[in-house]
Amino acid sequence: NTIIFWMCIPSLLFALSILFIPGLIKRQPPDAEVHVETEFEEKKSFFNAFKNFPKVFWVGLFLIFCGYLGMTPSQRFFSMYIYEYLGLQASGFLWALAAIAEIPFMFFANRFLRRYGSMKLLVFGTFFVFVRIITYILIPNFTGALIAQLFNAFTYGLYHPAAIFFVAEHTPRKNLVVGMTLYSIVAIGAGSIIGNLIGGLVIEHFGYPVLFTSFSFVPLLAVILYFIFFKKGYRQK
Repeated sequence: NTIIFWMCIPSLLFALSILFIPGLIKRQPPDAEVHVETEFEEKKSFFNAFKNFPKVFWVGLFLIFCGYLGMTPSQRFFSMYIYEYLGLQASGFLWALAAIAEIPFMFFANRFLRRYGSMKLLVFGTFFVFVRIITYILIPNFTGALIAQLFNAFTYGLYHPAAIFFVAEHTPRKNLVVGMTLYSIVAIGAGSIIGNLIGGLVIEHFGYPVLFTSFSFVPLLAVILYFIFFKKGYRQK
């Protein structure tokens, strides 16, 4: 319980700081009068830029968010799962295995992107997040953990380049910085904060099987929604 508590506290404090401390991450200009004008113009420009993004961009961002949120158990709670749930001392080896598995796909990601396109790879990668996370529970032993870690080749080695390429491909050129900022906030910021907060509570009250199972269905649901509501519209584009 103590470990879970201290894992949740940093995420909670970070979220509260963003909400309640004004100007925390803003650069302070030397001139106060210029600051008021610049801040207003920057805010207006930033939010107006949203109008320039096509619908497919938001669909892809939704898939990316659900994919990264679904990966929370394997990224934030994996070592605890190995030690506390499986009773093994192999987390270091399994982390290294996952890192090695992703390298070949990162090298050849460009070939896959040219052949299949970024959206297809996003859908594939998001679905494979479900496959990877559910594997930890369907095969709750060292073999299952090893197989699931090898799936990191798809859920990061291929998924991350596809996400970056998708954002660059579907972001208006003049708003590329805004697009990459949204990607970073959604993938790294929001997904991590929400996943850490919810994940810690789920472990404490329900245990690891519920954690991995519930988080695995987030990317699966995203893929289902994509095929039901968005695939036809994307093809027309």
